[in-house]
Amino acid sequence: MKRVLNIFQTGKGGLENLSQSISKILEPYFEVRSIPLSFGIRNIWKSAMSSEIILVHRTKSILKILPIKLFSQSKVLIFFHHFMARSKKKDIYHRIVYSKVDKLVVLSKRIREQVKNNWSIDESKIYIAYPGVDINRFRRSESIRKSIRERYGISKKEKVFGVIGRICEEKNQEILLEAIRKSDVDAIALIAGPVESERYFQKINMLSDKVRSILVPNFVDDVVGLLNAIDFLVITSRNEPFGLIGLEAMACSTPVLAPDNSGIAEIISDGFDSFVYSANDVRSLEERIRKAVSEVDNSNISERARKKVEKDFSLDSYGRKLKEIIMG
Repeated sequence: MKRVLNIFQTGKGGLENLSQSISKILEPYFEVRSIPLSFGIRNIWKSAMSSEIILVHRTKSILKILPIKLFSQSKVLIFFHHFMARSKKKDIYHRIVYSKVDKLVVLSKRIREQVKNNWSIDESKIYIAYPGVDINRFRRSESIRKSIRERYGISKKEKVFGVIGRICEEKNQEILLEAIRKSDVDAIALIAGPVESERYFQKINMLSDKVRSILVPNFVDDVVGLLNAIDFLVITSRNEPFGLIGLEAMACSTPVLAPDNSGIAEIISDGFDSFVYSANDVRSLEERIRKAVSEVDNSNISERARKKVEKDFSLDSYGRKLKEIIMG
């Protein structure tokens, strides 16, 4: 087996967790060692020297590995880029840095286009790998759904549109409150996540007075519970690289309302297994909310959401895709 070193980024976000889980995902195919970027440079170099393939998830990781790459050209350096690539990186410094990257793995077609347009990297090195989720952990449980809804005082028949993530302007939770208010749909908005901007949270608080709302201003430990409790997961971010929480929701048989500029919108069949709306457009989200409420009880959309993830976006399918990219 080839020896792989995964230098992951620490943090509680979905994509940070994904960078850590890649080690386990690749274990069936490689001899994998995983260390955090925060490890000392000597430890990183020691691990890199004994590895044939090095996986990194931040540009700063590339910089730490560059001396090893220069010393040993046979080592394969693969850069996983989980975010947007809007800034220009075509100067001599970035040309040199990215020339040492053997393969660049991105989350979506949109990010690939941004990289092609804004970075100095050979297009042939860019690969798309949509992420996967643990379908054994993320799944529908009626007992969990009942328990969590009882905790928040939600009746069996009430429709809940939930947003899970950092509460800040970038995540744009206010668009859900405005859309529900204008739609006149009898629905509840549930907004959960750590408060990153106190000023923005106060704005959300004021808007929530006009809509039936549940605010949970804390980091969500029981994501599976909330994804079971809500009826729809809404991704409200202004610029969402992918929206991994959306795949987790679909695995729980909870349809998603995703903006059309998000990576997950590329894999959704609109109106079939989830819904797509125009990004940052209250009227478009309002229309999708009406459609979702009117159709969900009389269709198999929830079941189709789960089946899509089972078929194409499990951790096993993600691992097989990564193996193809690494060995290709």
